[in-house]
Amino acid sequence: MSSQLQHIADIITKAAGWKQAQPDAEGIFRFALEGGLDFSLLSPENRTAVLLGDLGPAPDASNPQGDDDLRRLASLAAATLKKRRSTIAISEGGRIELQRAFAMTAASELDIRSEVRDFLNDLAWWQKQLDENAPNSSSNTSSSPFSFNFSNWFND
Repeated sequence: MSSQLQHIADIITKAAGWKQAQPDAEGIFRFALEGGLDFSLLSPENRTAVLLGDLGPAPDASNPQGDDDLRRLASLAAATLKKRRSTIAISEGGRIELQRAFAMTAASELDIRSEVRDFLNDLAWWQKQLDENAPNSSSNTSSSPFSFNFSNWFND
């Protein structure tokens, strides 16, 4: 774990009014927010910070409904390319993940806060898209607590 990654984690916790976060044994910082907005902060090569959020199991492409769900996700992902920098992917473990990466050395405190805020907005948006498509879902119709209001999550 690099001191730069600790610095980024400190900016996040300070802005949110939390106590200082510590990495786990793998050097990953894990954050759990209300509404299931859990995310991790890591750096695979000590130059790039990666924000990573788990969105649940990927649909099973071996059945027609799962294949349709994957097509819908792919369509949504393509449609969001112009507006959202976070990317969605299916992990090797068969989970849907959202990730956002940025250079650690070039990022100012304001840049880091902006990256995290935008990532959390994207994470909440993707969760809503997946919840609306889930069978027997009682869709959460509330908007992201991070949308359009920086102070809801970060203290100024």
